[in-house]
Amino acid sequence: MLGVKLAKTLAPPPPRNVSKEENKGEGKHIRRKRQTSCTDNVGFDARNTFQCCAGIIGAIQDQSSCGSCWAVAVSSAFTDRYCISRMKAGNPPAFNDPTARFSAADMLSCATYTSGCNGGDPYNAWLWTYTSGIVTGTDYTWATGCKPYPFPPHGTTMYTAPACTYSCTTAWNKAYSVDKRFSQMVYFLQGQGNVAAIQNEIKANGSVWSIFAANQWNTDWGMQGFFKILRGTDECRFESSEISFGTPNIKQF
Repeated sequence: MLGVKLAKTLAPPPPRNVSKEENKGEGKHIRRKRQTSCTDNVGFDARNTFQCCAGIIGAIQDQSSCGSCWAVAVSSAFTDRYCISRMKAGNPPAFNDPTARFSAADMLSCATYTSGCNGGDPYNAWLWTYTSGIVTGTDYTWATGCKPYPFPPHGTTMYTAPACTYSCTTAWNKAYSVDKRFSQMVYFLQGQGNVAAIQNEIKANGSVWSIFAANQWNTDWGMQGFFKILRGTDECRFESSEISFGTPNIKQF
């Protein structure tokens, strides 16, 4: 992928030094910034391509009244990619397996170079999964795993991120350190070069009219939580903004 920077195994790239003002913007406009997933292939839908993981990939979250889009998005993407990696290894997790769902709450409270419910940078969140790992945790409604999400759907109160703790809920049967899972690699793509690369790809391979993406405002938003956004024109700075992701390490099992 053009422009991707790969974190070395023993020396990950440094975190982005996001200003306080940039992070504060997330708290003031909770629905302004969103991390999404996209593809260059016409008609590609990860739920169809990786059918064993369709239920997990298609799960729509609800971040509630907290500027935690960065944490909910990255933990959800980690969950999706973990499932896909295990599927490719011939051992896909069951849809109802809480050990295969990863905690937005852990990331929200403990990830470095972020500001909790006042916003955060997805790249720094991915780096945190590389350096510190992330524990299990489902959404508020399911309420299981080491650290389930603390805020209810459709929240109307502006929440503050809980303090970082290094322990699981008493109902979980694993220690916090044992429950940790890590990214083995972290990737980063940013800048106007994204737009140029996408436009060149369109010229070479034909038009792809839209990107199909997931949001985390529950299923009563958009197309049951999904939406389409115009591709190739940098709509809402969608293509020039940061793209970052990691590769979960399934060799721990």
